[in-house]
Amino acid sequence: MFNNIIFLGGIHGVGKGTFCSKVKELLDIEHLSASELLRWAEVNAEPRNKLVADIPSMQGRLILGLHQRVEPTRKYLLDGHFCLFDSKGKVELVPFDTFSKIDPILISVLTAEPEAIVRRLTERDGKAYDLQVIRQMQEEEITYGKWVAGKLNKPFLVMERDEQVLVDAINTI
Repeated sequence: MFNNIIFLGGIHGVGKGTFCSKVKELLDIEHLSASELLRWAEVNAEPRNKLVADIPSMQGRLILGLHQRVEPTRKYLLDGHFCLFDSKGKVELVPFDTFSKIDPILISVLTAEPEAIVRRLTERDGKAYDLQVIRQMQEEEITYGKWVAGKLNKPFLVMERDEQVLVDAINTI
């Protein structure tokens, strides 16, 4: 659909925003955040709430936001998620249709040590996170990201804090 978006997935607290800022310094690329496109704070009463009541509806708003923002002559680095916590705190996959509509030219997942993610989230959100749930969510993010990439026949990359790996991959597309 867009043919100019690199999708960077990763769980909450993995450091996608910081990572994308560093990539943006190395490349002429626009960084978009899925949560900013969705105007996250307006949708959720509690700004640091990671629970999403209606994941499919939210993804529809993401696609609409991309249509309003993406220009065909630029490349974009979109940070987002392959899975989210539903309203009951259960890990739920983002519908495949979302990725099919975005049709990214490269799919990647940023990872970090689960203990570091828990520390960051606890400091940032002021609440405790279960290490096993974070570990499971990150594994699900990688597994589903790889599946999505295979289904869309797109290159797939998993990395931990090495911006140059992503920059090199983007430069080959």
